[in-house]
Amino acid sequence: GELDTVALADHCGSNDGFVSKWYDQSGNTNTAAQTVTGSMPKIYDGTTGVVTENGKPEMQFSPDNNNLPEKKLITGNFTSAITQPATFFSVQRKGPAGITTKGANVFDGTAGAGNRMALFLPATSPSYLGLFGGNIITSTTVMAQGQNTVTSLFNGSNSAIYLNSVDTSITGSVGTDSLTALCIGTYNGGNDLGNWQGGIQEI
Repeated sequence: GELDTVALADHCGSNDGFVSKWYDQSGNTNTAAQTVTGSMPKIYDGTTGVVTENGKPEMQFSPDNNNLPEKKLITGNFTSAITQPATFFSVQRKGPAGITTKGANVFDGTAGAGNRMALFLPATSPSYLGLFGGNIITSTTVMAQGQNTVTSLFNGSNSAIYLNSVDTSITGSVGTDSLTALCIGTYNGGNDLGNWQGGIQEI
């Protein structure tokens, strides 16, 4: 259902509000969480109110025009790994141009080699969406600033990215990795590389 923004405003008042848990709605209890306040994405501004994009609440990850500090939410290990073929749907806001020179991940795995599926903007071409599932493949369709919907299909050489319902015509194989846990908002290797700069509304 919809986020109760009235209750959120009542709770936060004149203070900023941050997300410590993004609850799994599938019934599989794969809730993404963060215990460090400085690494929690922001959802409420004590001065301007609920953080929104296109009239809907969003979690603000690394601030626009700033690659620090790292913001992320991480799940525990899944009961069963997600294997290919696998499809992810996400709604995210890309921040201003020029802020993704270190690359930027909407999501990534957490368990290292063989256990990663990632949707990202590569550092070499920071406006083009890419997938990683053991191998990197990238589109040549520019992701514009603002709200974008993305469908990511991880399926070896038949993988695909749909940006705002349009096929980006990627080629090559994404690899064969599975996914055993999920990191939202940054690259799983840390070091303040790959932080998503902008907002995320749905995954």
